[in-house]
Amino acid sequence: MSEIKNIIEYPDYKNFIGLLTNSDSGLKEAINPLNFFIPSKEKVDTFDEDRFVKNIFSRSMVSLPYFNILDPHIEKFNRFEDYTKRNEVNHIATWILSAFQYLDTDSVRVGKELEIIQEKNPRDGRLDVAALKGNQTISLETKTDLKSLLNENRFISQINGYKRECLKLNEEHLKSSDALVLLAIGGEETDLYPLNHPACSTGKVGGISELFYKKILDNDIKFISANSLWSLVTYKFITGNDIDLFDLIFSLFNKEQSVGLLSAGLVTNRKGKIDIENIEL
Repeated sequence: MSEIKNIIEYPDYKNFIGLLTNSDSGLKEAINPLNFFIPSKEKVDTFDEDRFVKNIFSRSMVSLPYFNILDPHIEKFNRFEDYTKRNEVNHIATWILSAFQYLDTDSVRVGKELEIIQEKNPRDGRLDVAALKGNQTISLETKTDLKSLLNENRFISQINGYKRECLKLNEEHLKSSDALVLLAIGGEETDLYPLNHPACSTGKVGGISELFYKKILDNDIKFISANSLWSLVTYKFITGNDIDLFDLIFSLFNKEQSVGLLSAGLVTNRKGKIDIENIEL
């Protein structure tokens, strides 16, 4: 099993330009949340590792185990979904940054809470997580769960604004138009499945799944679930196989038909038909 550090360090880039130019003001530290939710024998009572490895991203949702609370001062959640739906920056964003560090090589540069000026918006933005490899960037706007995302309803203007600014700065500093901006959503993954998928249970309540897909398709927004990242981290932890998270995300979402990434696989839109397709790791 692949070792996971207890403490992570990451550069304090302050803003998106700092990430692009590799200009930081020192290092920050954080407790590594990956350790809270790995399916080790100390953490979980039952978890079928062989079945998980065989079935990951095979169109069926991955059911996460319950996690034992070993230290109530640090670990306060026995469900990963309860953890991610509590806090965007301290929980989901820290988890994503840790996942990039765990899954990727040193060639990937990652930052958290990066300021970005938006010319067409009086409020300057803040990228929750951003990663750079070569002349390509991936930026992620985190949301605790689908219900709060829809109630707040700022994600469309946020994502569209970040797309414009990231593209402009990529072209200016990296001479590249490869700037990917995604929603990263925590909470119950069953909210995020299309209506025609059997895992769409809570998403049927109030029609939130249908509303979500209408909004993201109408506005060309793509998303990734926190549970899908848990699946990738767990896959490496169990098998020891390296996964280049940056390259995987870019290759998946560089396809026009790609809509989202769930623990069941890649959500696609082919001529108006939403489906989930297998992913080979």
